[in-house]
Amino acid sequence: MEQISVVERGAIRFLGEYLDRYSPKNIFLVTGQKSFEVSGAKAKLDAILSKYNVRRFSDFETNPKIEDIEKGLAILGLGEYDLVVAIGGGSVIDVAKMISFFAGSEGDIVGGEYKEGTRLPLVAIPTTAGTGSEATHFAVVYKNGVKYSVANEKMLPEVAIVDSELSYNAPEYLGACAGFDALSQAMEAFWNVNSTEESDQYSEESMRLLRDNLVLAVRNNSNDSKDLVSKASFLAGKAINITKTTAAHAMSYPFSIHYGYPHGHAVALILPELVPYNYEVAETSLNDPRGVGYVKAKIDRMVNILGCESVAGLKDWLENVKRYLGLTLKEGEVDQNLLLRGVNAQRAKNNPRKVDFRELLRVCLERGG
Repeated sequence: MEQISVVERGAIRFLGEYLDRYSPKNIFLVTGQKSFEVSGAKAKLDAILSKYNVRRFSDFETNPKIEDIEKGLAILGLGEYDLVVAIGGGSVIDVAKMISFFAGSEGDIVGGEYKEGTRLPLVAIPTTAGTGSEATHFAVVYKNGVKYSVANEKMLPEVAIVDSELSYNAPEYLGACAGFDALSQAMEAFWNVNSTEESDQYSEESMRLLRDNLVLAVRNNSNDSKDLVSKASFLAGKAINITKTTAAHAMSYPFSIHYGYPHGHAVALILPELVPYNYEVAETSLNDPRGVGYVKAKIDRMVNILGCESVAGLKDWLENVKRYLGLTLKEGEVDQNLLLRGVNAQRAKNNPRKVDFRELLRVCLERGG
């Protein structure tokens, strides 16, 4: 499916035009509990949505559970909806993806068989600059404390409207988490075993934009830089839509579900150490069929793109950015065995090097403060 997208400051003004293409009578609106108002989206959308019958759904957790999706589907089933509109961060858009996709389906959403039905079209509008969920065909949901990624090409939103103005009011910490997530996605797509020429183009541009603008957007509150971080986030999303993510994401999820780390913060605890780890790949630990030399050359290229002089320099730069943005390990003990049980082994298969999760986690925890 070819997605329609518009990525620019003030892009939300195009929403009415895109809605007219579907001529909906009843819209199922999925939003965050607070971000809808704080981001300014509500003020911008009230007039646009006033001519439609709209049911708003925001009663779900930050890390959405399967019960949240089932709740949304039950409410959706009470009306005859023509279209789903999602306005919010990555979790909001993920919830909307699953609701729109499973609206006409029967069976289990996770861990079982389902009969695919006619999905509802989806318009996705992010209010954070980082997750790239508006550009991907998969969504994250938790079941019994375990993270699952639900993927189907038909889950890609028909329309993505990336209006950077909606990220201007985001709290600094949220901007840091979202922005670092985008950086990790761009890097993970680049060294990914599934990388292609197309995904590399998206990743390279995203990394360059984040190199020059992430800190300025978060710490200097620069709206011009926030515009470019929003673009970088969308590009990173397009990259991982081709490749999916690797070990940094695979190991981040239990930090979120068990210790409450926002996703981007959790990823930041892993990514810096993963750079030298992947660069030390050998024939005995290789995942990428293109070879050890290819993987090392790819990481060398990444070092150059991100303005560093060596692999060690890139690791140090990531550590400095992580610390400057406040994305370090919190005080208190963590249960390493609990974290290891929650690793997403499927995502780790995309990593260029086979991962010794226990050893890598040990290093990350030692140096994550």
